[in-house]
Amino acid sequence: RRWAAGAAAVLAAAALVVPAWRAASAWRYSLVSAAPAPSENPTALAYGDGRLWVTDWTGGLAATDPGDPRKILLRALPAAGGPYRPTAIAVGAGSVWTLDAAQGRLLRGAASDPARVLSSRPSPGPAPTALAFDGDDVWSYDAVDRALTRHGAGDAPEQSYALERGVVPNAMAWVGGRLWIHDAKSGRMLVYVLRDGALARVASEPSPGPGVIGFAAAGTARRRSLFVLYSPSGERSRPEIALYKMRSLVPFAHF
Repeated sequence: RRWAAGAAAVLAAAALVVPAWRAASAWRYSLVSAAPAPSENPTALAYGDGRLWVTDWTGGLAATDPGDPRKILLRALPAAGGPYRPTAIAVGAGSVWTLDAAQGRLLRGAASDPARVLSSRPSPGPAPTALAFDGDDVWSYDAVDRALTRHGAGDAPEQSYALERGVVPNAMAWVGGRLWIHDAKSGRMLVYVLRDGALARVASEPSPGPGVIGFAAAGTARRRSLFVLYSPSGERSRPEIALYKMRSLVPFAHF
């Protein structure tokens, strides 16, 4: 009986460990500020070259001050050679990439002069929705093909990676060597690592709030900040950019 009681106690304690760990390691968001987005129809958000970049469904780009997104540092209308509906943006290494839903293209411009298109290539699928830059290559996601594609620099071949069935990314970014994805279906932040030639999910965290259409991370793992682009919903009458400080009760949180 004593052995049975002891075993039961161990099992009961073990059953509490996993929920306790999940609660302690869950991401927590502390709102720092919120400001109106620089356009009425924003589609995506990225951080790069010390600026926050926002795309607009009408074909415009805006670079704003991260300290005050109401302060617009640059506006541009890329000369895209036809209809242009940017649905995603990534910035880094002096370049600005956008996904064009109107003509199914991945465009690249210079961060110093984003109005000038430097290169264009077909997007892997007909409904490109998310874009991210890992420091070397740009990655895209297509909602129809459900394909996550790594676009090699120059003439390097493209590579496709599988995600779990049911995951619907509408925004993503590489943060600290990990791919963060906002899953529009579950409303959660999913974290992946590239391991042995495949993407492996290592975390599923709460989203900062409903209506996320874009996000960008800045800072270090110890002092991580998250910018979030929201669509109008609930008490939010117009698109908004919010800044959060991130933390968890334990230091290992895939930041």
